[in-house]
Amino acid sequence: MLLRSSHKNIADVLGLTKWRGAMGIVMRFYKGGNLRVLVLNDYIPLGLPLILRMAHETVTGVAHIHYCGSDKRLIHGDMKLENILLTEDLHVKITDFGCAKLANFTGSTATQNNDPQEKQPMTLYYAAPEKFQGAKPKKEQDVFSCAIIFYVMLCRDLPYSSERIFWEMIRNRIRPSCEAIQEMKNICSDNDRAIVQVMERMMTRCWEQDPGNRPDILVVQDEFQQHLATQDPAVISQQVTAAVEKMVINDPETEHNPTVPLNQFNLITGECHNESIQPQVQPVGNLQHYFRSQQQSSSTKPASSQSNITAPKTEIDAEGPERIQPLCAEPIENPSEHSQHPGKILMIGGTGSERDCVKYDITTKEHQHLPKLNIERTGFTSVKVGDIVYAFGGNNEAARKSCEMLNSDGQWQMLDDMLEARENAASAVIGNIIYVSGGRGNDQLSSCEAYDVNTNQRYKIPDMLEMRSDHGMCSIENSLYCVSGTNNKICEHFDTRAGKWNLIPPMNHGPTHGLSCVALNGKIYVTGGTVTQAAHHECFDPAAQKWFTLEPINNGRVYHGACVVNGKIYVAGGNNFLRTLNSVEVYSPTQNSWRHSFKLETPVHYHTVVALWTPTN
Repeated sequence: MLLRSSHKNIADVLGLTKWRGAMGIVMRFYKGGNLRVLVLNDYIPLGLPLILRMAHETVTGVAHIHYCGSDKRLIHGDMKLENILLTEDLHVKITDFGCAKLANFTGSTATQNNDPQEKQPMTLYYAAPEKFQGAKPKKEQDVFSCAIIFYVMLCRDLPYSSERIFWEMIRNRIRPSCEAIQEMKNICSDNDRAIVQVMERMMTRCWEQDPGNRPDILVVQDEFQQHLATQDPAVISQQVTAAVEKMVINDPETEHNPTVPLNQFNLITGECHNESIQPQVQPVGNLQHYFRSQQQSSSTKPASSQSNITAPKTEIDAEGPERIQPLCAEPIENPSEHSQHPGKILMIGGTGSERDCVKYDITTKEHQHLPKLNIERTGFTSVKVGDIVYAFGGNNEAARKSCEMLNSDGQWQMLDDMLEARENAASAVIGNIIYVSGGRGNDQLSSCEAYDVNTNQRYKIPDMLEMRSDHGMCSIENSLYCVSGTNNKICEHFDTRAGKWNLIPPMNHGPTHGLSCVALNGKIYVTGGTVTQAAHHECFDPAAQKWFTLEPINNGRVYHGACVVNGKIYVAGGNNFLRTLNSVEVYSPTQNSWRHSFKLETPVHYHTVVALWTPTN
């Protein structure tokens, strides 16, 4: 129903396709990214009239979803910042209807036509309280989710500092603190104060505990429309320009060859000229003329100018329902690229696999067991120098000093002990020197040491400015960067030439520990950890001295591992506070998107992950 309708605040759907049991949606690409990345980046100025416009467009889109049919009503089911896309000029486009439900309405009462035992997919921080008690999908749940969206838009911060706090507040029927909103009203102009007041009023009504006390989305739309009509369009236009100047506007990723070019399809008949693919494609609405013209024009264009579609991949994740990747999402890696740079990652140790060493091929998804570690290791750190993998410290009832390496003969070989016993430390490499920082001995450590792999010599380097454990560390050129850690939001930088630590800006959200930290293209990427449902993802640009909030990982996790292979970040295993995970996700920096890649043989956390990308591997 929704896909056959058209609305200015709903993402344009160009067609549907099916590959061997997996379905995909062809959607328009929106360069503005999503609302979460925009509002949580404090360095991007957002005026309140612009925020009101985006809020109004959001509820306008939701109203269309709720009332787009005559007898049926659609419920989105997963309204959140990540599912609100933005055009280049910051107009709202709602997307991701994977949790959408059709319900029959009689007055304000909805009856869901589905199995009563069916579990509702949801995103915790945005979910209405009754969903946790098994309530059937109703439009009032979308209204509640909008309230959380309004809160984040006003405060430019997440509503809960941790998943534990979230559950405590939900159980006690407590809503997020509005202290920041009160402060805003005290210092802003009369016009801005009026905007804050109407958004706050609608927010508090929309997150009422009793669904029956929440307003219909049309009421919210009308309230916002009345206040938006009093705003100067020229001011909003100026605010859009100011925001866009600070944003990173992304074009679709084109670094890979297409899997299937658009002109191979006959979107009218569903036929495909590539017999090895044989998709079934159904255009939406009256778009047949559009697709026919695309086919005719593409036949006269050079291959480089053809529109391309990438085949979808279906990944069934142990931590959630089946996820079907959209066609415009992450392109499948180019096979020719893998033939030049075979992508493999090494999973080492961890809880339940303390001595295991398993190599995974990210292309074939096959795995191979390598010789076991000499000593059981969890909460340790590891790095790769040349063809040699090194493992340092860890825990087995007490912090360890011991180290070992996986030599070129494929055997683990013990090394001389570290200068101090360390568990939950971090390590990084510059040249032939391995640096190990922090961790725990009897208490948190600020000490650091270096190991020269050529001379087998160990020596101390200056202590960090802060004690830290469960933190991240990586290297860029001649510098080390240490990020967050247990009870520590502070980040710092060590110049190996000057021999001195200096503070750098703290992460946008923290403190966090049990995170992963990797360097790629001169930037530092931090994923997960015990903050924001363990799905948080941001990067630090040393040149700009700024942190940038990025697309969150699909399955939040802590005490996981991460590495870089072929220009992408692979995050493996970990724990989501409920269970240990076996999923592996991959992040594309150029597209700012995550997708599921494959599954580990067994769930694991407190392990390490090392990239093996040389042709000899």
